[in-house]
Amino acid sequence: IARIAEQTGNHWRKIFNVYAKLAFALTPQGFATWQLYREAFLLRERSGQALLFSPPDLTQPGLHLVMGKTYAKTLQLDAELLRVDTDFQIDKNKALLVVPYFDYRQLSNEKLLRLQALIGSMSIAADLQATVVVR
Repeated sequence: IARIAEQTGNHWRKIFNVYAKLAFALTPQGFATWQLYREAFLLRERSGQALLFSPPDLTQPGLHLVMGKTYAKTLQLDAELLRVDTDFQIDKNKALLVVPYFDYRQLSNEKLLRLQALIGSMSIAADLQATVVVR
C-alpha cells in the first residue's frame, strides 16, 4: 500500500486512507490507530478485504461496497437498492451498499460515521469481510 501510494500519488493514498478508517472503525483487529491498521493489515493476506475492478459477486458472503452511484448504475447489479439518502443506497439482503467514492471530499468523516451505522444495521458477522468495487 505504501509503495502504491508513493508511486501513484495522492489519489490512491486517499482511497487507502478512507478504506483504512472505515475498516479500523468496524474491526480494529487490535491496532491502536487506523494508520497502523492501514500499514500492517489493510488489503493483506487473511484480511478478508479486497479491491475489485469488476462487478461484485453478490452470491459470495461478506459486505460489498460499490464506490459511486453512477458507476453502480453501469454495473447493472442484480439487487434491490433502496435509497437511504442522497449519499447511500442499500440492499441488506445482498449485503450491498452503494457509497460515495473513497475520497475525503466525497466520503467525509461525517459520512463515514453514517456508513459505519448503516453497516452495523446490516447484521454482518463480527469477522467482517469487505469487498470494495472501484472503477
